[in-house]
Amino acid sequence: MRIFSRRQTTSSAAQNPLVPVLLALSSQGKQALYAATNNGSLKRGTWNGCALNAAGRVVGERITDSARAARVFETTPQIMRDFIVVWDRLRGPDHRCTALLREAILTVGLFTEPDGRVVATEPHRTATAEVGG
Repeated sequence: MRIFSRRQTTSSAAQNPLVPVLLALSSQGKQALYAATNNGSLKRGTWNGCALNAAGRVVGERITDSARAARVFETTPQIMRDFIVVWDRLRGPDHRCTALLREAILTVGLFTEPDGRVVATEPHRTATAEVGG
């Protein structure tokens, strides 16, 4: 049995390439992405089943491009494009990349805004929502 120290955990989080792009995302966006990660593996390299598309379904929105994602998650199209570039370039199977996304969201915080403010103490409805078929 291998014991992981706090230092190893922190180092692993720092190496997660999704952490920097998620820092710029709204708390609503992070909560929707987190909920989407809890509903199975997300895909890369396609809009059908991708992280942003699945997060949009969590909040009842259809996301088909970065501009629409930016409107839904209260950010800029450039931030959405930055996320997409990092997400699509991750290596490994979809289930591993989905787990990396979940870990990165928890690292940056579900309730933090890009300016560092904490906006809620209870999860937004998107953090616990079920994704419908």
